[in-house]
Amino acid sequence: MVFESKFPKVDPPSTDVFNFIFNTAREKYSKDKVLYRVHNTGETLTLEELENKSLRLASVLVKKYGIKPNNVIAFLANNSINYPIAFFAALAAGATISPIPVQQGLDALAIIPRLEQADAKLIITDSTLASITKPAAEAFNGIPLISLDSSSDGISNIEALLAEETELFNGFR
Repeated sequence: MVFESKFPKVDPPSTDVFNFIFNTAREKYSKDKVLYRVHNTGETLTLEELENKSLRLASVLVKKYGIKPNNVIAFLANNSINYPIAFFAALAAGATISPIPVQQGLDALAIIPRLEQADAKLIITDSTLASITKPAAEAFNGIPLISLDSSSDGISNIEALLAEETELFNGFR
């Protein structure tokens, strides 16, 4: 049985998700509006900071990591102020996001099939999960990792990558 909505049909947007959010939907928000706040640390992220950092990181994803539209980026990380930056950077670069839920008892062997199934080209992680994401990445074609926070495991981190990149990605505009 097919159910029809009582509401009028909505035309899908004619743009990608990143541009829809930051160029169409943003009309209601000022650029200095705080969108994210980390309760424990007091860190904040404004709309302008989120867009700027996301586009700079998207540039890194494309130039340094070779991410192309429809490539898959796996996310296995805890929440942090850098999570939305990485998330929107992946969207801006045209990538598909494959979240891997953080679960108790998760190990590298459990991650590998998820990376294979998604055909992931990159993993976004954090220092608390690097001990399982790094061996999984090495076992699955040696794909690169980016950490949301500083990592001593030789994994590039977002802050360092953003410090090196000034160019805003302009691939879909």
